Amino acid sequence: MNPSGVGALVTKGWLRASHRATSVDAVQPYKVHHPHTGAEPVPVGVPVEYAIDLGETSQYFRPGHRIAIEIKAQDGDAVHFWHHGEPHEVRHDIGYGPGAVSKLLLPVIPPGAR
Repeated sequence: MNPSGVGALVTKGWLRASHRATSVDAVQPYKVHHPHTGAEPVPVGVPVEYAIDLGETSQYFRPGHRIAIEIKAQDGDAVHFWHHGEPHEVRHDIGYGPGAVSKLLLPVIPPGAR
C-alpha cells in the first residue's frame, strides 16, 4: 500500500485446510510442499498451523509503503475451475503478538544490492 492507502495485488496463495499436511520437496526444499495424500479434519476451537505458499514474485517496496495481507475463507467472487467453493460462514482467529506462532516470511534485499 502506498502512503495514501492505495494497494495493489502482488501475489496469492491457496490451501484447502483439510490438506494442510506438508512434506519436504527434494527438488525445492525452500518451498512449502503439500502432498495432498489425504484429508485431515480441521478441529474446531483448536489452533492449527497452516503453511501457505505464496507465488513467487519480484516486488520493490519504496520507503513509506506497507505490506498488507488479506485472509479469506473463500475465493469471493473469483471463479477458478480447480477450486471447489463451499459458500458457508467460516470464522478464522489469527494469532498475533507475543507468544503467537503466526508469521509471514519475506526475503529482504539489503540496500545497495539492487
